[in-house]
Amino acid sequence: MRVTANCPLDFTAFPYDVQKCNLTFGTWAYHAHDIILGPSQDEGATLDRYHENPKWKLMNTTAYFHYKNYKGAPFSEYTVILKLKRQSSQYSIKLTVPCVVTSLFVLISFLLPSAAGEKIVLNAVLLLCLIILMLYVNMALPGDAETMLGCFLSFDIFLVFFGALVSAAVYNIHYGFKTAGDDDDDKISGYYRKGIVIRVIDLIFFLIFLAVFIVGAIIILRYWY
Repeated sequence: MRVTANCPLDFTAFPYDVQKCNLTFGTWAYHAHDIILGPSQDEGATLDRYHENPKWKLMNTTAYFHYKNYKGAPFSEYTVILKLKRQSSQYSIKLTVPCVVTSLFVLISFLLPSAAGEKIVLNAVLLLCLIILMLYVNMALPGDAETMLGCFLSFDIFLVFFGALVSAAVYNIHYGFKTAGDDDDDKISGYYRKGIVIRVIDLIFFLIFLAVFIVGAIIILRYWY
C-alpha cells in the first residue's frame, strides 16, 4: 500500500532546515476492540523499504501507538514521526558561498581609494548579483515561504544601495571640493585635509557595515545550527 501525505514545513532556516513530519494512521470504521494499529514487532518503524532521496536525508524515526476516544468508543492510532534534514551541499556551493562573498565585497568597496570611480560600478554589479541570488531563492521555495536568508539578502540589497550613495558622496567630495587659497601650499593643505576627511568617512561606514554583517551572520547561524 502506498500513502501520499502532506506535512507543514518551516523554511526559516533554509537551506539548512530540519523538518519533522508526523504521520498518524487510524481506523474510522472499527474501534480498538476490533482492530489495533501498531508495529508487527517491538522495534517500531522499520526502514527496510526506504529509498534514499537526493534532496532530503532521513535522520531518525519515532513510532508509537495510542488510543483515542471518539463518542465514548476507543480507537487505536499509530503515529510515525519522521525527522528530515535537507541535503544542503549544493546550496552551500550555489547560494551560501556567493551570498557571503558578495557581502564581503560590499565591505571591500569602502577600502578602495576615494578617487576610484569604480566603487559605484562595483556596487552596481553587487546589486545585480544579489537580485539574481534572491530570484534563485524564490525559485527554490514556495511563493509564501519566509526565510532568514531571504531577509538577509533583502537587507544586503539595501546596504549595497546605501553603499553606492556613500561612494557617490565621497566621490563628489574628492572632486568637488575647492580650496580657498591659490598658492601651492594652500592647495596641498586643502587636499591633505580633504583626504583625511574622506578616509575617516570610509572607515566609519566600513565599521558600520562590518558590525551589521557580523550581527546578521550571527542571527542566521543561530537559526541554521
